[in-house]
Amino acid sequence: MRSRHKRLGLAAALLVTVAPWPSWQASASCAGPYLKTPGSRAAPPVLVRGSSNTIEGRAFVDGCNDTGGSDAWGCSSDEGETESPMEDIMLTIRQGQRKWQLGSEDAGNADDNKLGHVSWEVTIPRALKPGRATLATESSEPVPVVVRTGLRVAVPSHCGVLGVSVDGRMWLAEPPLGDHNPPEGWDENRTEGYLVETKPGRAVFYGDAGQRAPFRLGAPGADDPNADCE
Repeated sequence: MRSRHKRLGLAAALLVTVAPWPSWQASASCAGPYLKTPGSRAAPPVLVRGSSNTIEGRAFVDGCNDTGGSDAWGCSSDEGETESPMEDIMLTIRQGQRKWQLGSEDAGNADDNKLGHVSWEVTIPRALKPGRATLATESSEPVPVVVRTGLRVAVPSHCGVLGVSVDGRMWLAEPPLGDHNPPEGWDENRTEGYLVETKPGRAVFYGDAGQRAPFRLGAPGADDPNADCE
């Protein structure tokens, strides 16, 4: 009789192990609001003091229109929350204990297929110091950026991106871009932006419309590679 009781107890334990009581599981998979910037945490995007920039955001909505979640019994629900665009979303940049407000915008709606999309046209404060900073909103995770000081230049691009003269010094594109024609996305004649010196003799050009090209400082008296461009 005692062994029979043991077998019954073991069977009951196994039943509990393979068929536990149901528990409700979270099914929401909606992404939270986030900022879209080039680069990564290992290579954060560069923002130049005094420059104009467009910062993009996505998923800035209230509610979560996620469906298809199920409980432990396999029951599912096809009802999702109504998503509505957020309004007055303030974009800020923080460095140390200081914070600057860059601008406030409303998110787009579903009528133009841009629900939750945000675009801020901002000017990077000159009061920032070269170094690390973060972009953020109240609803999104902060995004690391690097603040640089750059020189305002107009890079000749009609015959390709070859070089630019700055304060009597010739900076040469490395490598040259465009194969004797403006590269895709560059201006027909001159492309404006900032030349940022990253280390002695090396610089990166950041165009106003997102163009980017590395440069090296030419030798003293180096010829202008744009001289024969017509």
